[in-house]
Amino acid sequence: MRGFLQPLITENKRKAVQTGETHFLDHGVILRRFLVVGGVVLGTVGAAFAQRAQEMPSADKSEYHLFNPTPRELWRLLSADRPDLTESPYTVDAGAVQLEMSFVEFAFDDTRSGTSTELSIAPTILKLGLTNNTDIQFTCNPFVRDDPVGGST
Repeated sequence: MRGFLQPLITENKRKAVQTGETHFLDHGVILRRFLVVGGVVLGTVGAAFAQRAQEMPSADKSEYHLFNPTPRELWRLLSADRPDLTESPYTVDAGAVQLEMSFVEFAFDDTRSGTSTELSIAPTILKLGLTNNTDIQFTCNPFVRDDPVGGST
């Protein structure tokens, strides 16, 4: 990762020294680079999933519900959301249960007015498929520590 950003960091540092600025990273340029790379990766992965979805036979699953579960051979591919990282529009099939969990999550935010950190241990999501296109989600964050900008809790 350092090699990918090194030319950008070096150029911004040179400009910052010339203008006397203390913050030399142009976060907008870095973000744009990550978005471009991420877009290419997501486009490639999305195309592969779309091709696989076309190969899979589609079935009418409207008759299935929580008490008449969808047979496993008709289940959709797993779409993991990982707590607090992604939120997808996909539901679990009727009668299916999906448990998603992270062990530890840490976030660090460095701004001009100070820094902020957040630590979360064992965030969990439990999904239960009610119908083919409806599920219920239960979320639990047993431990969260948030140190806001310029202070601590």
